[in-house]
Amino acid sequence: MPEISPHINIYRQFIEDLPMAAYVFDEGGYVQYYNRKATELFGLAPVPGREKWSAFWKVRSGQGLLPDEKALSAEQSAALDIPLDRPDGSRRYVRIYQRSINVGEGQRSYRVHLVTDVTEGRSNEEKTMLLAAIVQSSEDAIISKTLEGIITSWNEAATRIFGYTAEEMIGQPVTKLIPQDRLDEEPVIIERLKRGERVEHFETQRMTKCKRLIDISLTISPVKDSAGNVVGASKIARDICEQKNTARLIREREELFRMTVESTNIGSWEFFPDTGRITWSDESRKIWGIDYNIPLTVTFLQSLVFKGDGELLKRKALQTAEEKEGRFDAQFRIRRADTGDLRWVKVQGKALFSEKQEPKRFIGTMLDITADKTFTERLEQIVNERTRELIELNQQLKRSNDELGQFAYIASHDLQEPVRKVQTFAGLIERHLHEPRLLEHYTRRIKAASGRISKLLRGVLDYSRLSHLTGRVQDVDLNLVLKEVLNALRPETERLQAVVQSDELPVIQGNPDQLYHLFYNLISNSLKFCTKPPMITIAVSRLHHRQTEIVFRDNGIGFEQQYAEKIFHIFSHLNPVDQYDGTGIGLALCRKIVENHGGMISATGVPGEGAAFYITLPAR
Repeated sequence: MPEISPHINIYRQFIEDLPMAAYVFDEGGYVQYYNRKATELFGLAPVPGREKWSAFWKVRSGQGLLPDEKALSAEQSAALDIPLDRPDGSRRYVRIYQRSINVGEGQRSYRVHLVTDVTEGRSNEEKTMLLAAIVQSSEDAIISKTLEGIITSWNEAATRIFGYTAEEMIGQPVTKLIPQDRLDEEPVIIERLKRGERVEHFETQRMTKCKRLIDISLTISPVKDSAGNVVGASKIARDICEQKNTARLIREREELFRMTVESTNIGSWEFFPDTGRITWSDESRKIWGIDYNIPLTVTFLQSLVFKGDGELLKRKALQTAEEKEGRFDAQFRIRRADTGDLRWVKVQGKALFSEKQEPKRFIGTMLDITADKTFTERLEQIVNERTRELIELNQQLKRSNDELGQFAYIASHDLQEPVRKVQTFAGLIERHLHEPRLLEHYTRRIKAASGRISKLLRGVLDYSRLSHLTGRVQDVDLNLVLKEVLNALRPETERLQAVVQSDELPVIQGNPDQLYHLFYNLISNSLKFCTKPPMITIAVSRLHHRQTEIVFRDNGIGFEQQYAEKIFHIFSHLNPVDQYDGTGIGLALCRKIVENHGGMISATGVPGEGAAFYITLPAR
């Protein structure tokens, strides 16, 4: 260690032998000497004559906690407490005593700092202050008493709960707070404390200053001296009036909820996925027909779910576990365990998640909705039936409107034309009454026009009668229908040397009279519009969706494809009436008959090669 002033050497041994840290610095603030205790306390050794005391502290003291330089340089011996951060990272609290000394002929001035470690004392003091602050800031009443029951401390919460101040209660017996009917509790508590036992969560009642009974929970611990003897007790009293009222309200509301649920036939349930435990209310068991003695398991309940609804239920459950809200809502069918009856149930629930966002519990309700489902399905059925009827009526109305327009055209054209002929020839007869040859000619013309009027009126009447499927509906063998039609048309087919070939025809549901007219009009149409011996084929094929297709083909005059729709209009003529006699009603009647039987009819044609008529009817 470097040499210093001889005057300082006088104090060297004294400083070295001190039981506390000490160091000396000169007027410039440079450290001149320090003892071994200083090195141990600070954890570093400053270089004498090169480091100032201020730099020494700045290096070793925590930022923002440096001692004030003027305070350490003042002419005083007052103690100064500061924190000290050691090089090893530990913090100590030290107390500095300072003194100025003058030595030598020139009275050179030095300053001595004596430093003591006060960390332990400060820690105990802080703990004491912290405990006192905890006691005073506690929401619970904290009271200490002797074994004789005399109160020795009383915090602010005790004042707030019981209404007494500390001045009013310290030195008073604790029985001042105990109602008369509970005084026997105190001796029992004291005896347990003397045995060193701790009384925990003892729920009882105590009296406030205004003589009001309150519910409290007591925790009482024995207080022991340094020798381990019980000398008193520490009591924590918590006001549980609010908890008691809350618990009472919860019980009342649970009972009200239970009564409400029972009155609405709603069942409740719980499921714990970790353990597989299932809890059901009586109503839930009643809905599923499960006896109270039968244990509930996931496998057992799955066996009662209707086979077609099992996958839906699994998807709903997985979706509930994955979604943040965790809500479950499903309607599915079950077989009751007791009767096997098929029932509809509606199950609603919610998943409760752990801190790791894993489902730890499911809760919910269930309701038998079989009656509602039956009513809803029947209502939907009625609505669908009425909707179909309305659509059909609208279609009939549209057809009627279309037919009305066609009838108007007939009235203005087709029927007017033969009527005009009758009127014209009748006028000619009046002018040629004395010319027999002309009278005979005009009379024949009037008869022909009258006959056409009669045909048109019969056709209109037949068409109007086919507004819908009337008469008997039964199984109709179309082979027999074809046979009857060919018998009726035999003279015409023989005259024209016609050949009719047919596949085996099906049996369908329909009106035999209307189906007869359908076959009659199609075949007679093929016989009429032909310039060579007619060749008619009837082919049958089975289509998808339970439909049968019947195709009539001929080798007649055919038609342009652009008129494929027009030929089905009533009184439609593609050819001159005087060349091909007809009313123009036959194919319109065919379309009406096919539509009445729930089918469709269409046509294709090639001029000079023939035509084909495609009929689609529901299969039997």
